[in-house]
Amino acid sequence: MGQREQRACGARGTGRGADWRVPLAFAALAVAGGVDAFFARRREPPLPVAALLDESAHVATAALCLGAFHPDATPAFVAGAALGAVLIDADHLPKRLGWDLLTTATERPCTHAAATILAAFLVAMRVEGARRELALGAAFGLATHLARDTATGGDAGVPLLWPLTPRRLTLPYGLYAALLLLAWGAIVRRPRDDQPSPSM
Repeated sequence: MGQREQRACGARGTGRGADWRVPLAFAALAVAGGVDAFFARRREPPLPVAALLDESAHVATAALCLGAFHPDATPAFVAGAALGAVLIDADHLPKRLGWDLLTTATERPCTHAAATILAAFLVAMRVEGARRELALGAAFGLATHLARDTATGGDAGVPLLWPLTPRRLTLPYGLYAALLLLAWGAIVRRPRDDQPSPSM
């Protein structure tokens, strides 16, 4: 087999996995947009259903932003981003159980703040290797989670600057939608790394 044929076969072999990024980006965009359309058109569904849908949209948001802004993320970073995008909502549980410590000054839990992202960064600076990637990924996932909540949380907003101020930050949904579309476009338009270089 000649050199040109070898390059072509190699590109076909490695390109099979790379081709998944576009349909995955479509799927993530459809999930995030579909969930928001569902919530906009009907009343609040049962809590387990609402939680499953909302967390799915948070994961989809993180996935789109990862694909657009950090496509070469390590598996540990990706895992951390998924965890950060979802587990932050565990801070709603105390209020559900009648304990208002995290919501005495804010409607949404005060841990929905930039301080939580900073804490993840500080943890990352204290560890190395895969644990650092995991913590950095968690910070990334937390950031995408808060970005979504500022636009989809209604009047509750996000106490982004707590503990400096309990003031709620809200943003128009259009800004969040634009972020998703820009991320999707960046993924779709990015050249494939496995494309064979032109032969001399």
